[in-house]
Amino acid sequence: MPSPRTWLTLLLPLALAAQNAAPDEQAVLQAARHARDVSRAGNAAQLQPLLTDDFLAIDPTGQVRGKTEFLDMVRSLSPEMRAANAELQVAEQEVRVRQYGPVAVLTELRVVSSAPEAAPARYTQVWIKHQDAWRLQTVQVTLVTRPDANKK
Repeated sequence: MPSPRTWLTLLLPLALAAQNAAPDEQAVLQAARHARDVSRAGNAAQLQPLLTDDFLAIDPTGQVRGKTEFLDMVRSLSPEMRAANAELQVAEQEVRVRQYGPVAVLTELRVVSSAPEAAPARYTQVWIKHQDAWRLQTVQVTLVTRPDANKK
């Protein structure tokens, strides 16, 4: 029977590898959902601490917004738009979180199922862990079109 020291020598590297390989997936997903919800509600005050100082948002048209401009856009949502956002039913599909140390990349497909014509969009988000909290550094949104949508 191997000695306790031999067991430690064999098992410790496996335990450390498992610990380092396991992403903090639930925390990233929770932060992402919270950021989505407060954005849709137009609550820039709650969104602000979730974003890094060098935050960038790239919208489906390719426009790039920094943190201040993005927060101003969220803040300026009309009451009608906030109410419409609250009614949206968004299905998250193909959700995947990959972690690289203090950086996590979240990709997902979002489909607004309550819209007359569902407009699916792919989201890529880069999250940075800072002082035990996940903060959003970059988000890019790409609309998904049917392959035959451009054919006439």
